Amino acid sequence: MAAQYRVKKRTLVGLGLVVVIGCGVVAFRWHNYRSMISATLEWTRLAPFPDEVTDFQISTTGSMFSRAFRASFKAEPAVIDSWLEKSPGVQDAEIEERGTTVIYKIKPGGGAQHAEVKHDRRTNSVRVYTYWS
Repeated sequence: MAAQYRVKKRTLVGLGLVVVIGCGVVAFRWHNYRSMISATLEWTRLAPFPDEVTDFQISTTGSMFSRAFRASFKAEPAVIDSWLEKSPGVQDAEIEERGTTVIYKIKPGGGAQHAEVKHDRRTNSVRVYTYWS
């Protein structure tokens, strides 16, 4: 009976550790995700990403000597236009048009060296790229 109780206790402790570790991983990923968004918005001087976007993705690359962020999403044209109008970085950006794509070369903030937004009007998609090194 005592051996059976020890097995159950070990199983419960093991399951408890799995749950705690799993929650920690989820919390870390959520914090990392929010941190990537925050840095991207600061470096590009953009307004917060609209709630109405679809297919939102964000990624980071780099090392302790450099960091880059890429974000992309799709939204209705009115949503994108409103977001761009609210974005301080876009207001004084150098604008270049290539076919259906408008490229906003933004004066970066937060110590970044480069910031740009590409808005493809045909696909209603936006791509954001910024880096620091």
